[in-house]
Amino acid sequence: MKSSHTRSIIAPIILMSSGLILLIGVSLFYVVYLPKTSQEKSSKPVLPIIITRITLADAKKAYEEKTALFLDVRSSASYSYSHIPDAVNIPLIYLEERLGELDKNQWIIPYCT
Repeated sequence: MKSSHTRSIIAPIILMSSGLILLIGVSLFYVVYLPKTSQEKSSKPVLPIIITRITLADAKKAYEEKTALFLDVRSSASYSYSHIPDAVNIPLIYLEERLGELDKNQWIIPYCT
């Protein structure tokens, strides 16, 4: 009777120990892996993004006075068909990886229509 009682106690202990070892392994993986990916991500240029809506009159004034960069975030095909003169085309799907091409001190007016 003692051996079956011992077995019934050992099984949960082994199961809990296995779970604890798995938890420690996963935690170590994240501790070792995440700092590397954070460093990789931080090496990309990051622009402080402040998005505010502007009126058409303000956009027209910025265009006429050349105080803003107009950023067309549509596809290259849409840009080729029609765009604001002197606008820069960076399709939205590539924007994150191409942020370094933009001057972070420049007023950027993105548009998609």
